[in-house]
Amino acid sequence: MSRAAPFSAAVAGQAVAWLVEFADCPPTPQRLAQWHSWLDADPVHHQAWQRIETVRARWRQLPAGAARDTLERPASPARRRALQALGVLAVGGTSALLVARAQPWQADYLTGVGETRSVALADGVRLTLNTDSAIALGRDPHRHQVTLLRGEVLASVSARAGRPLRLACGQGWAEAVEAQFVLRAGGDSDTLGVHTGAVRLCPSAARPLSLPAGRQVRFRAAGIVSNVVLAAEDASWADGMLVVSGWRLADLLAELGRYRHGWIHCDPAIAGLRVSGTYPLADTDRILHLLASGLGLELRQRTRLWVGLYPRPPAPVAI
Repeated sequence: MSRAAPFSAAVAGQAVAWLVEFADCPPTPQRLAQWHSWLDADPVHHQAWQRIETVRARWRQLPAGAARDTLERPASPARRRALQALGVLAVGGTSALLVARAQPWQADYLTGVGETRSVALADGVRLTLNTDSAIALGRDPHRHQVTLLRGEVLASVSARAGRPLRLACGQGWAEAVEAQFVLRAGGDSDTLGVHTGAVRLCPSAARPLSLPAGRQVRFRAAGIVSNVVLAAEDASWADGMLVVSGWRLADLLAELGRYRHGWIHCDPAIAGLRVSGTYPLADTDRILHLLASGLGLELRQRTRLWVGLYPRPPAPVAI
């Protein structure tokens, strides 16, 4: 297969500059309009941006590691340098990406964007991985040891397992003998929701606590950040559905963005609209169209990987 020719240095530099700026903070309407103008100025600009989006989406599928972790940190010089390198990789060809994907990563099971996967570890232990998730298995004679490297997992363990399941994450670990719970990795904090039974949670630098069914906590290594009632639809993704009740549109689109490649933009003017409904995750394009029609919004798609929701312009007044 022939390697795609790199773009000119000028176009590549402009595309990478937009990438870094948008990654640092959400664009203002003025900057977004300027970006649109840049895209429309030359078909090559569209091609360069789509190449960057494609490579960035593929990079997000990689299991957790130093390079991927750097890209997901808040704005910092290291993150900007990593994004710049990723942008150069994108507009210069994909050979380096293919080399990176061939490395022996540490995940035993993983899912791509938009995929789920159910894994039976032993009699009485089942793990269901959500979109873009990865786990690694450990060896421990006293418990079933699993590490959530990224993403989200629904864990089910029964007394038949014979020993507890310990699920570790970046901020600590959760352990249960007979329970069903969801653990979600979130960068600077992780989230644990208990559906049945009881789960022992131990943040890395704090005392352990027992969490009963019906509770959800967000925690860091130093301790609990929040403790709230668990929403009944918390694990609806395991059945292929996204169930929301009174969510802000911006939050719904951010969650939906986990299940598709690219970027979903939400215009600030409509970010606070409240949404309730049940949506099949197998077709995120359909969900976006349903939201647009149901809320009276305009759906715009600039590239295959960029889509946005905006207020619908008023109809022209007949004179």
